[in-house]
Amino acid sequence: MKRSSYTIAGFDIAVDFPAGMSAESLLPSFAPFASADSHSEPLLTVTVSALDAEPDVQGLNVLEESVNEFGYCRLYRITEGYLLTVRYACGPLHYATFDTRFTRAEAFIGNNCSSAALSSMLHILFSQAIIPHGGVSLHASAVVLGGKAQLFIGKSGTGKSTHASLWLNAFEGSELLNDDNPVVVVGENNAVVCGSPWSGKTPCYKNECHPLGGIVRLSQSPANRYHHLDQVQAFVTILPSCSAVKADSALLEQLHSNLIAICETVPVGYFECRPDTEAALICKTNLTRLSK
Repeated sequence: MKRSSYTIAGFDIAVDFPAGMSAESLLPSFAPFASADSHSEPLLTVTVSALDAEPDVQGLNVLEESVNEFGYCRLYRITEGYLLTVRYACGPLHYATFDTRFTRAEAFIGNNCSSAALSSMLHILFSQAIIPHGGVSLHASAVVLGGKAQLFIGKSGTGKSTHASLWLNAFEGSELLNDDNPVVVVGENNAVVCGSPWSGKTPCYKNECHPLGGIVRLSQSPANRYHHLDQVQAFVTILPSCSAVKADSALLEQLHSNLIAICETVPVGYFECRPDTEAALICKTNLTRLSK
């Protein structure tokens, strides 16, 4: 086995590959996050093996399932912890087993779509492992301006990437940090946003962290109308964009604590908007006015 080590949003993970597999070919988006092997125990350790047979899921209850850019995913509870399966149209059923603390896993990948499958499984595992340590993986676009990162969230197709592009075009010095899955880490009276190896269809893999300036949930509208949300409304607004295994009550409780801390730290808004420059100007004005 050959180990590849990474540091993402300050969290160390390790992936062990067998002969014939390599991080360079299977995880190219992870290259900016490569790090030296740490003498301390990684937060997450994943051992990768070639798929020799699909898992027997007969009789197992499906805890969660989803269809998205990560393929068709199903999560099952097993005696030792959890079983995660990922299937794409182009390949076999890839799967991983992992413990209930989301710190150790075995991933079994087939020949087709192996890179996408492994990256997807690592994203799901990483997103759970960081929650007890103040981390939150958000489905969002992140733009940095004036040293602060602004997050745009919303359902798929609501224009997160479009709104991020409006900021990049309207404000000199702005830059895209991540276009799909940035990581928020809560500290004492502050929160930072970090890039990740997962950025959807936009190849933006930056190993950077910036203070969180604010969060805005977008929805398409014929008019631009910005609404500031109180902390309760903000919590309810952000929660659907978080990656978490809802069947794990302890994990969900910790996620709620992380979100409460975020809502207490930065402004959160709901923005009905058009895809125009005026929308970017209104959004920036409100976030700047309300930022601490």
